[in-house]
Amino acid sequence: MEKLNNKPIDSRDGDETYEKGHHPNSKANLVPFERGLSGNPLGKPNHAKLTRMLKDIGGEVVLDYHGKPKGTRKELVLKTIYDKAIQGHNIKYIQLLIWLGVLDD
Repeated sequence: MEKLNNKPIDSRDGDETYEKGHHPNSKANLVPFERGLSGNPLGKPNHAKLTRMLKDIGGEVVLDYHGKPKGTRKELVLKTIYDKAIQGHNIKYIQLLIWLGVLDD
């Protein structure tokens, strides 16, 4: 602490004690949003278009080298997740299946 005229100077001298967030300076620049507007001008992202496109692509049938159908893209992804879980190389695949509830009886 510094001393002035042989008295210690405390930066808190003369300040009243305020609860956290209630000091007048902490609220000086706050302006409430107008009714109907939020802090995010774009709003919540809408993934409906992306979801629809992914579902359309997921329904496409994948062909092997000889032109025989292997299944839809969605089926192949699910089979891959199961295969990786069975191989046990990464616990994340098993956790994903558990989280989705597909291993429940």
